[in-house]
Amino acid sequence: MIPRGEALPLFVIQVSVGVGGSFLAAVFASEAFLHGGFFVPFAIGVFLGIGLSVQTFGRVRFTRYCLATLVWLAVLLLVGLP
Repeated sequence: MIPRGEALPLFVIQVSVGVGGSFLAAVFASEAFLHGGFFVPFAIGVFLGIGLSVQTFGRVRFTRYCLATLVWLAVLLLVGLP
């Protein structure tokens, strides 16, 4: 059981791991979408690896991680990448 004073910092860490991990996976996926080739299997590996660590350490459900990654990917593609 988590002591009462430590619940909020732990929650913030879990959320930041989830948001940061999904953003990193979206960056790799957008690069793979734009450039193709070698980046596609690398992006899939990054997506799965980060998803595993986000689920383990951040306690974020994999479906939420996938949804967050798709939202970040849409934002990145709409804004445009150099």
